Amino acid sequence: MFLAPREPEELYFSPDDPWQIHNAIGTPGLGALHAKLAAVMDQWQEETHDSAPEDYTPDHFDRVTGYLDQATGRPVHELRQPQYRTAPGSDRNASTIDAPGPR
Repeated sequence: MFLAPREPEELYFSPDDPWQIHNAIGTPGLGALHAKLAAVMDQWQEETHDSAPEDYTPDHFDRVTGYLDQATGRPVHELRQPQYRTAPGSDRNASTIDAPGPR
């Protein structure tokens, strides 16, 4: 299942939702967990110099249909070659950092 556009944040309980269908962000009672996980993500990005690029590499599949090109019905990877753009973390030289991130 694919959502287009995707939610900016996602939280799933894999044991109860193994297909990650029900986004638990905003669920009453989960505010403290959400804040804790957001803080860990912030720490990870700081320690590893990770970042999200402004010019994302486009998906190699159609987010609406999941795999096939809507116009032709053919697999998307047969129709175009991946167009790689800025790598995550490149603006902060993440590839030069050898940090494990939070434990």
